[in-house]
Amino acid sequence: MTADWSPGVIHPRERMWWDAFVLAVILVATFEIPYDWLVGWSGAAVPLFVDGAFALIFGADMVLNAKTARHRSFAGLWGWRAIAGIVAPTLGPEANQRRSRGAKELLIEPMTVAKGYLTSGWFLIDLLSTIPWGLFAATFQPLLSLRLLRLLRLARLLRFFRLSKAVVLLERVRQLVPSVPSLERLALILVAVPWVAHLHACLLCFFEHRNPGSTVTYSSAVHTIFTAFTTQDEAGAELSTGGFWVCISAVAFSLVFVSLLTGTLAALFTGVELKKETRTAVRLTGHTIILGWNHTITAIIEQLVNSEQEGRQADIVILADRTVHEMWVEIEDSLSGVPAGRLTLVQGAMHSVKNLIDTNLAHARQVIVIGPDAGSRGEAADAQVLRALLACYQASRSPAFSAAKRLVPLPVVAAVQSEQSADLLRRGIPERAAADRVSIQVVDTGDVLARCIAQVVGEPRMADVFREIFSYSASEPGDGGSDVEIYIVPPEPGQLGRPFGEVWLEYELAYPIGYMNTEGLLFLNPAPGSVADRHLLTGADSIVALSSSRASLGWARRPTEALPAFSPGITPTAARKVLLIGCGVKAQQVLELLPEFLPSNSTVFTELELAADKRGSLVVERIMSAAGSAIGASETQLVARAVEGAIDCETVVIVAEQGDPIDHDSAVLMTLTALHAKRPSLQRSAVIELLDPRNLELAQAFGTPVAIISAEFVSNYLVQLAADPRRGTVFRDLLDPEGNEIYLRPAARYWLPGESTVSFETVQQRARALHEVAIGYTTAEALVLCPTGPDRSRADLREIALLVVVVAEGPLGRPEAATLPRDVASATMT
Repeated sequence: MTADWSPGVIHPRERMWWDAFVLAVILVATFEIPYDWLVGWSGAAVPLFVDGAFALIFGADMVLNAKTARHRSFAGLWGWRAIAGIVAPTLGPEANQRRSRGAKELLIEPMTVAKGYLTSGWFLIDLLSTIPWGLFAATFQPLLSLRLLRLLRLARLLRFFRLSKAVVLLERVRQLVPSVPSLERLALILVAVPWVAHLHACLLCFFEHRNPGSTVTYSSAVHTIFTAFTTQDEAGAELSTGGFWVCISAVAFSLVFVSLLTGTLAALFTGVELKKETRTAVRLTGHTIILGWNHTITAIIEQLVNSEQEGRQADIVILADRTVHEMWVEIEDSLSGVPAGRLTLVQGAMHSVKNLIDTNLAHARQVIVIGPDAGSRGEAADAQVLRALLACYQASRSPAFSAAKRLVPLPVVAAVQSEQSADLLRRGIPERAAADRVSIQVVDTGDVLARCIAQVVGEPRMADVFREIFSYSASEPGDGGSDVEIYIVPPEPGQLGRPFGEVWLEYELAYPIGYMNTEGLLFLNPAPGSVADRHLLTGADSIVALSSSRASLGWARRPTEALPAFSPGITPTAARKVLLIGCGVKAQQVLELLPEFLPSNSTVFTELELAADKRGSLVVERIMSAAGSAIGASETQLVARAVEGAIDCETVVIVAEQGDPIDHDSAVLMTLTALHAKRPSLQRSAVIELLDPRNLELAQAFGTPVAIISAEFVSNYLVQLAADPRRGTVFRDLLDPEGNEIYLRPAARYWLPGESTVSFETVQQRARALHEVAIGYTTAEALVLCPTGPDRSRADLREIALLVVVVAEGPLGRPEAATLPRDVASATMT
């Protein structure tokens, strides 16, 4: 999802070229300052011009700084705590943050951004280094006899504060241009040598100008210092004592530079640093660490990049047992527009505790463990995930992690490929002992995908709903998409002591769907009038809500009007016929879930078996005995037999099992081809799973199959859990047939007879009376989730809405989804 970026606020990366220019100006200043002080300009106009030019450039930089988004600081007014913390750690910024239990969120509102800059220590540094002290001194030249005004000359020393900004800008450039340490050292030497030579030349001029018999100029001083650098011998026997020691210093520096240059060139040409498994330690903070590498990596990177729009730190560190070159090639082949400075790639074993410490695990924002692609070695892949989790656990016990003094445990989300592995890791890893330092969540990605596929088979447009709720990616303008996300936030002060059932509809922009109590128990869609619905909110509870951004979660105590009870219109749901192609574990999971999401008396044609006690009202017809265990030739033959046998069905579900993305997607496309070749006139919707999003365009040649992009869904799920681990409880409930799920109800269910106009606000209250939470609707062209403003109050909803998106306990026709008694509904509305 994307937050509304306030107009006038600059993204830090949008000023990259300006920062590079300011860095170049600062480098010029490092040469100009010693020349001005030690040698002096020949005329009065030049220093005034230089002072004025620097003042204009750094003044413009201050204006941009006041408009650039920044993280909230806890360093106090003008950064006094940063200085006081050196002497007394209890007064430092970290201690202040712990006391206030604040978060370093990104400030994106113009006023808060400007205030944050004006009260920061950087403002004082920028101000003191920008004031043109030389111009002031020239202006008050006639009054310089006064002792106080003489201090203006000394104030010019404050220009050295400009050099401190170079440290920050150099780190930004370093992140933008990935390199190896030897290249970084070479670049530093190439800058440092001329500056040191220039400084020595200025010092030589300074001492020799006080020598009455000396004729040394700046040019001759540069030549003398250059000679000392290259010959390692002090040049000039007629120098003053000060000049002699300046040359000796140049000789000493030359020996150091020669040694550094020799070692750097040796490391560069031999490639010794390129062969190391682990690069230098990561110096980032608030970053995301990804351990492992598989087909979901580029989708995860894309989700993390998009998540920065919600104010999250977007620096990403990837630790994988692949060469840095291989990783860059795959990323650049799949993604576009991702600045290199946001990615730090580290080659090494993800189960190495040392490697994890080197990635600055103690100061990371979150960790995502994905392991390698499974292929035919799923258990081996899950074992590597286990080793990485154990390494995280051990690294969290290190002194470096203890010194970080984190306010909250580090979220660690791991993806495995079987429920057996997930259950083993959840119960076997000693999380209780590390609960104060890391919070580990294990996700069975195959189970998540199977649940999503089963719900999409029941209603194809559910794929759009999942995509919007799980994804940070922005909808394209005009596509009708609604960017929403699940948030878990504390109640507002005005909500404390009030029942949840009274406050859920009083939000202007957000859509509460439940709450978590003080014990962390989740209550989604509590029944109107129930004990859970009458629960009095406390400060330890949390509201679970859908919203387009965290900024939209403000509670406005919006007044609501009571509506009379009504009898919902019921549109009978016709039984469905589904052809399920697949014979692996995931296909079996989908088959076992279909009875929960298909209308009564629906029929599934498949080669798999389903126990009678799991079928419910579902009719399962086997079309052939299991002939193979992997999609490919045997699956294509299955399609041919199914079509030749005149199995007429509304939906075809293709579930493959290969772990290799190329083989997997190729088999799916081959199966679609077989369907089209045998019966091109047979119209059907196809629910398919693709690992590579680029193959979706190829699949659309057969029509418009509803594709479940595995990499996209898995990455969305993992990134959202890493951002807030409590979401895992909400997602599990929404995907579990035993709890509350997301359903698409016929819009006619919420119309009254003879009613000509209706708004979504009315639909919300009617859905609530039926023990449902309405969160959106669909039209012929678009999906609208969490409508606000005109979309929420528009009166022509009856003319455009086809389906209503609700959170409910079950599909229509089930006892738990039946209409509530009229007296309960009436009491709820009043």
